[in-house]
Amino acid sequence: MSKSVTPKIRGAFLALKDARIAPGGDEDSAKFQVTAVLPQDHPWWKQLQKEIEATAVAKWGKVPPKCVMPVKDGDDTEYAEFQGNNTVSLSSKRRPEVVDKMKQPVIDLDELGSGEFFRCSYTTYAWEFPALSRKGVSLSLSNVMHLGPGPERWDGGSSADSDFADVEEEEGESDDLLG
Repeated sequence: MSKSVTPKIRGAFLALKDARIAPGGDEDSAKFQVTAVLPQDHPWWKQLQKEIEATAVAKWGKVPPKCVMPVKDGDDTEYAEFQGNNTVSLSSKRRPEVVDKMKQPVIDLDELGSGEFFRCSYTTYAWEFPALSRKGVSLSLSNVMHLGPGPERWDGGSSADSDFADVEEEEGESDDLLG
């Protein structure tokens, strides 16, 4: 398992401060997560597909039939932001380190939102659940680099700077509102 790094992606379904429990899961299923969103024609998808296939072949000698693959077609989702993109979920039980583009720790993880730009380090791994006759390959999230805001946040959040960009102090406004 060698470590790889995504290109600049837009992040969705972020769980970087607190691990998220999967639907129907329990505390043991809680994971930290980023869903990477990138245009379908980006060359990284071909590189990632080779990594995924190599991981499956290393585990089983070939890619098994009905192998669960991590890359999803964004056109098959209900999310308008995903149209024309592919997505892949990166997750881990271990909290990733999160740094800014200067490689300094991000202190307030609550400030990070869906739709912003990130880069993630990851490893691919093969898994199987014999009781369910399921085999697949997933991406384990290692660390995250926050690269900055996207054109818009997908989680409905906004920055105070953008909310008040056009607001100027009006003439005659008093600093002393009570007197």
